[in-house]
Amino acid sequence: MNHIKTDTMKTLRQILLLVLLYTTIFETHARIKTDSSLVTESVTVKGKIKQPMVLTVESLQKMKVVNGKGVNITCQSGEHKKTIKTFKAVLLRDILDSASVIMDRKKDRGKFVIVVTASDNYKVVFSYNEIYFGAAGDNIYVAFEENGKPLVEEGKIIVFCSSDKVSGPRHVKWVKTIEIKEIE
Repeated sequence: MNHIKTDTMKTLRQILLLVLLYTTIFETHARIKTDSSLVTESVTVKGKIKQPMVLTVESLQKMKVVNGKGVNITCQSGEHKKTIKTFKAVLLRDILDSASVIMDRKKDRGKFVIVVTASDNYKVVFSYNEIYFGAAGDNIYVAFEENGKPLVEEGKIIVFCSSDKVSGPRHVKWVKTIEIKEIE
């Protein structure tokens, strides 16, 4: 009889230990997922422009807002990360127009890139030519609302290109800066 009590107590301790372990893992994952040090409130637009600016959700709402729908975020591996059913955003091109890119000669446009940097230092590069002269330019968004709700966990503002075949690599969470650069 004592043997059964000991086994039962041992099993209960193991179950309790597993519950504590899973709870700790879940809480750690949730903390990492919503790490407040990564969340950004605004985006600085800078570089080779006449009008440097700081974008907030409020300033984006005052621009030409696009109501989009049906975007799948997929990793390079093919793993489906999420579906954005609806979103509110501003085209990156419209932001660049507001900032007025400084370009001495139109022939130099192939030397211009736009670097989007996240607070975790993740970087994505778009070329000036693809934004203004390619199909992607109609699909590169600076978004502030997703599925009818303001963005929270990914920062208040994200950037993505809805026409990319693999959209994950150019899906930028926690956007901190948009910088216009001229390369040599």
